[in-house]
Amino acid sequence: MQPLISVCIPTFNGERYLHQCMNSVLQQSYKDIEIIIVDDCSTDSTITLLEGYCKGDSRIRFLKNASNIGLVSNWNRCIALASGEWIKFVFQDDYLEVDCVQKFVEYIEKTNSEVPLLVSKRRFLLDTSFTKIEKEYYEMELPSLSRIKKSNFRISAKEISNASISYISLNFIGEPTTFIFKKSVTEELGFFNEALEQICDLEFGLRIASRYGVVEVPYELSSFRIHLHSTTNRNIANKYYKLSCLEPVKLAHQLLFDEAYNSLRKNLNFYYYFKLKVYFYIRGYEAYIKALKNEANMSEFQKAEETFPKIKILRRKSLIRRMLYTAILYRRGI
Repeated sequence: MQPLISVCIPTFNGERYLHQCMNSVLQQSYKDIEIIIVDDCSTDSTITLLEGYCKGDSRIRFLKNASNIGLVSNWNRCIALASGEWIKFVFQDDYLEVDCVQKFVEYIEKTNSEVPLLVSKRRFLLDTSFTKIEKEYYEMELPSLSRIKKSNFRISAKEISNASISYISLNFIGEPTTFIFKKSVTEELGFFNEALEQICDLEFGLRIASRYGVVEVPYELSSFRIHLHSTTNRNIANKYYKLSCLEPVKLAHQLLFDEAYNSLRKNLNFYYYFKLKVYFYIRGYEAYIKALKNEANMSEFQKAEETFPKIKILRRKSLIRRMLYTAILYRRGI
């Protein structure tokens, strides 16, 4: 019996590309799907567009939040509402190939559902305003599962754990549009971490893959759009300190101290574990130094301490830490 797949589409002011996204989901060759759409109080024509689609397809469940709950909370609400055995996200700016869900189901069957996370290759849709260097970064330099895969299509938890340190805070697994996961794994490991924003998808993927490994489906099954108004670019522009300085420290905190990453820490040899600790202390110290220079940054640092308690360690004076930080600044040419 083929599994029911919940295709989740969290929306917020997504009128620009929503038609392409919705049509790609409705045209899937795999038919045993339900479509969960949760809108987070859009103020453009998103709701009107979606209500039009609801009239033509009984598989769609469309819900509107009573108040704006934010990006990651809205993702988690989609998961909570889903009744399928597997969950496939697609964001309002993105779209799926017609055989996307079918290919994922084929690989689920190949592995007898033993691995609760499968990821396809990515295709980036880049805004024409991007520079050549920016395009090369996304198309050639951004790390991916293909770079760490040794053989076949299954990547072990140990390989993922080591890669998480080699590419720390870089999303080498993929965005939610590129993966599918078993809903039951959230009962064991939880939903997306709402204390994170920019790398919440990487952290969620690592939480699963560092325990169970991951299957790479060797096809480009979805297209992930990056443009000037995308959430990724908007976040970076508006919250530089929080996302560029603090989020990597929060992730390192989880890898070092959270129980969900016991398997990851066991998988690391001494070199990778030591590298992770150095990263946490040096990047964390850098975030603290920058927080001292700006009241808004200090407020964000204090909020991080409340949710990630070991970050408080970073306030302690340490000659070794200061020396290493000075050496890194010298290497950067600052």
